[in-house]
Amino acid sequence: MSPEPARSGVSDMMAQPKDLLEAFELFNQASAELSAAYAALQDQVARLNDELAEANLRLRQQLQEKEQLSQRLNLLLNLLPGAVLVLDAADRVQDLNPEARRIFGSQPVPGDDWAELAARRLETLEQGEWLLRPVSPGGLDKRLNISYNRLPDDNGQILLVQDVTESQALRDARQRQQRLSAMGEMLANLAHQLRTPLSAALLYASQLQSPALDASGRERFTGKTVARLRQLETLINDMLRFVKGPSETAGNCMLDQLLAELDALFQPLFAAGGLHLLLENSAGDAQLKGGRELLVSVIGNLLQNALQFSPPAGYVWLAARRVGAAVEITVRDQGPGIAPSKQARLFEPFYTTRAEGTGLGLAVLREVIEELGGMVWVNSREGAGAAFGVRIPLAAGPALQSGEGGQEHD
Repeated sequence: MSPEPARSGVSDMMAQPKDLLEAFELFNQASAELSAAYAALQDQVARLNDELAEANLRLRQQLQEKEQLSQRLNLLLNLLPGAVLVLDAADRVQDLNPEARRIFGSQPVPGDDWAELAARRLETLEQGEWLLRPVSPGGLDKRLNISYNRLPDDNGQILLVQDVTESQALRDARQRQQRLSAMGEMLANLAHQLRTPLSAALLYASQLQSPALDASGRERFTGKTVARLRQLETLINDMLRFVKGPSETAGNCMLDQLLAELDALFQPLFAAGGLHLLLENSAGDAQLKGGRELLVSVIGNLLQNALQFSPPAGYVWLAARRVGAAVEITVRDQGPGIAPSKQARLFEPFYTTRAEGTGLGLAVLREVIEELGGMVWVNSREGAGAAFGVRIPLAAGPALQSGEGGQEHD
């Protein structure tokens, strides 16, 4: 029996524990790696849980802040003194606050067509203001101020509505009080204004009864009496127009016809006084707001004043020019000018710088022109003449804002 097979079996038996040891080492190594990976995975899961908890906390805080902001905005909308309506892109009401429900009543409600409601219940008064008709008969009209603001991306608009009924009533009452106060001053001044020409007329008329008066004297006193009576007539007409207010401003007139009538009326008066009246029209045949007779009367006051204050052989210029949607008519003279302290009072009722003035001509002028939507101004320096101007809107033009114009004149 050969010994080699026995040695080979012993060698195999000795190799098996070594393989087992290597296998155990590999298993231990893999187990250690798995344990390390599991520990790392646990750390990552714990970290992700912490991050998720922190993100959830931030999200809850943001939701709470948004909820508080939403509540605050709702509270503000509910407490706003003005009405707020939210319209969608089709101009249908999406939402409205309690003040809007108070102002408009049972209509509108969400889903209503705003354009249809506005056409049915709103009447335009002036820029930005409307008259709201009541839903039911017997209700009271309301005066509203409405402003619009478009939402981003043309997704609708927000309407802010203010009920100005009471404030308008207060303004009207204040204007009535001011007019009554002015009328009180007017009555006090009127007695003085009437007394002087009336006394003079009575004196001149009494002279006419004298049998010793010759024909030339009679003619002289007759002329003086008529002049004083005409002064009385002018005073009374100005007073009546001032008391009634600018209620006769309806109608339109052509500028060239207005200037032609002023020229025909005043050229003889200026010529009789040795003065020169020059007319210039660079506005063409524009059509103005206001009746011709009324405008002739009030602009005639400016020419009459220029006639009274012009020096001998002096010149007076009446010029008309287009200024935007209006025509500016300026009367400029070479008189003594007006002190700055007096210019501020020129348009006050019964304030006059002429001994025979009524003090109502310029007050009526301002009231009439402002009622037409225009404006008046004066520009003067002592010793350098005076320029009075009016801006009258064109027949289809918009109203002018107060304060424009006068500063741009020399």
